[in-house]
Amino acid sequence: MSGEGRSIYKPLTDRRIGLLRIAAGRQVDPVTGLLLPFSLEESPSDAALSYTWGDPKSTHSIICNGTVVNITKNLHDALLRLRSTDEACLVWANAICMLRIW
Repeated sequence: MSGEGRSIYKPLTDRRIGLLRIAAGRQVDPVTGLLLPFSLEESPSDAALSYTWGDPKSTHSIICNGTVVNITKNLHDALLRLRSTDEACLVWANAICMLRIW
């Protein structure tokens, strides 16, 4: 996964996780979202994705925190299936939500 330009990642304090808030949209709409910090004590309801990511050369772009982020086709397809047409949803996808330090 790679982004264009600035990083979407910020360091998290202890006992916090990052979750992707996917904006509502139709199947044909681009996937957009925000990577947001949550306290473990908040226990937000979310879907968790951790699986074989597929061919790393087969990618699609999403917009996360206003930045273009390339993700695998498999993850993109999963986000399309999870998102609602009428309300945002929270997802923990380790390819996006795990803290990375470059």
